[in-house]
Amino acid sequence: MLDGLDDVEWSELSHAYGDAGDVPGLLRRAASGGDATEEAFSEIIGCLFHQGTVYSATVAAVPFLTELARYAPARRSEFVWLLGMLSDPHHAHGSAFDAVKAAISADADVLVALLGDADPQVRAASAYALAQCAAPSGPLWDRWAVEDDEEVRPSLTLALGLLDPARAAEDLNRAVVHAPPTERVAAALALARNGET
Repeated sequence: MLDGLDDVEWSELSHAYGDAGDVPGLLRRAASGGDATEEAFSEIIGCLFHQGTVYSATVAAVPFLTELARYAPARRSEFVWLLGMLSDPHHAHGSAFDAVKAAISADADVLVALLGDADPQVRAASAYALAQCAAPSGPLWDRWAVEDDEEVRPSLTLALGLLDPARAAEDLNRAVVHAPPTERVAAALALARNGET
């Protein structure tokens, strides 16, 4: 895991605290599991996504964060949520934002694969991340057709409302009336965002 990490000139990149030379160590700790993953994840957020700002080092870290989302021994769903937030203009900003979003969009095939993950939190996070990087809606519709987990469906609802509002309108209106409570709320929010009531 994390092949190519040492090929990046991290010391030439920056994050919230300056020189990004410490990023490889953080990513390796995140891949090691247990308490080390939890501590490293917190530090990664602090330096690569400090108060919503993204940096040149954030761009370079995206492929490795994507790999951690797939294979880390712990906190996989949190890495996927992080990828979504890094590409969400309501959460992320800074001069490197467009480059970060482009890097995440380039890994959209990984996020699509994670829609079928055994962990429902990973599936929910993947739907959110795909919506933020403006991925094609087809894989989300495919997942919508088979997804029955009440933790995942609200995220799919919001994602489809964002990516494919015209096609989703009928399903969203039906969900507002007939779906479980959290999905109802998500459907109502998606409709409101699209200017429908």
